[in-house]
Amino acid sequence: MSSLSNEFAKKLELVEARRFDSDRRIEHRPERPVKSVKPLEQSLEVLISETPSPQPPPINEAYLQVAESVKSTLQGLSTLFELLYQRTQIYPFDSSLEALPSHVKKWTTDVPNLHSTFKNVVLHCRVMMPELLKRLSIEENKVTWCDSQLEELNNAWCVGLCQLLVAMDSICGTIAYAPSPGEETKQKLCGALEQGCTVIKDLDKTFATRWAVESRFPTATKRICCVGTATSHCLSRLVEDDAKRETTQPTVRSVRSAESYNPFDETSDVESVADNAETKKLVFSSIGVDTSDLVTSDTDREVPSVPANSSSTSLCSKSESISDQLMMDSLKARVSALESEKESHLVDLSLLRRKLANLGGKEAG
Repeated sequence: MSSLSNEFAKKLELVEARRFDSDRRIEHRPERPVKSVKPLEQSLEVLISETPSPQPPPINEAYLQVAESVKSTLQGLSTLFELLYQRTQIYPFDSSLEALPSHVKKWTTDVPNLHSTFKNVVLHCRVMMPELLKRLSIEENKVTWCDSQLEELNNAWCVGLCQLLVAMDSICGTIAYAPSPGEETKQKLCGALEQGCTVIKDLDKTFATRWAVESRFPTATKRICCVGTATSHCLSRLVEDDAKRETTQPTVRSVRSAESYNPFDETSDVESVADNAETKKLVFSSIGVDTSDLVTSDTDREVPSVPANSSSTSLCSKSESISDQLMMDSLKARVSALESEKESHLVDLSLLRRKLANLGGKEAG
């Protein structure tokens, strides 16, 4: 019995030792990484790896394929640009160009033609006239009846005509920039016209004094008297036209100011007055004087209550008076033009009568 119990105890210890060793090996066994298995991806990878790569096409076929792709790209771009063009005609507004008004076309053709013609005339006068005027003045000063006063007037007349050519050249140079809407161009044109008007006034005074002396000479024939009187009248009409232009120029300026009038400027004026009041208040308070009552009284005095529609009413009445004034000035200019035409016809008629009388005298003789 004792031997059996000892043998059973040994076997039990051996079994426990084996179980302990197996448990210890399981605990110390290294962990392997777990791989995610995706059968679909694995199958695709297998198929791709097993599928052979296609052979590249020949060089000629490759060129044809590139040309086909470029052709389709160009067709797509052409369609895109056509659609963009149609879109600009529809949205956001119709962008098709309209015909210019007739007066704009006339302005764009008349101004270059006027400038070209005027430039040729002025260039010819600037080159030829000074020398001719100088020679003419020398010949007029050589006559026996020319005294010192007449010689001085002849020289002043020659200088005045040269100044007139310079003024015409300045006007011609300004007309070249007349289509530009800049305010500086308008001021230059007005300045050139004023310079020409001043020269014409001086010429009128000089020729009037000169003609008063020449017309009393016994050598003054009827023909020279007729031409001299017509020249004097022509200069007088030029001076009158310049005076009308000078009276019309402030009217045009008032029209521009009326067109550029902005009723919202009144608010800015009120704000500027309020800012000035605040400035005064700060200045007086900085020196220790309380002038709040004075400042408020100043603002009340400087900003009177104005009706809402007074500015528009005054603007309408002002524009009506300006339009009436412009119409009156145009009618006066038309009357003066008709009078000058009448005088020129009378001069021509007198010359024709004198020629007929001379022919009749020759036939009778």
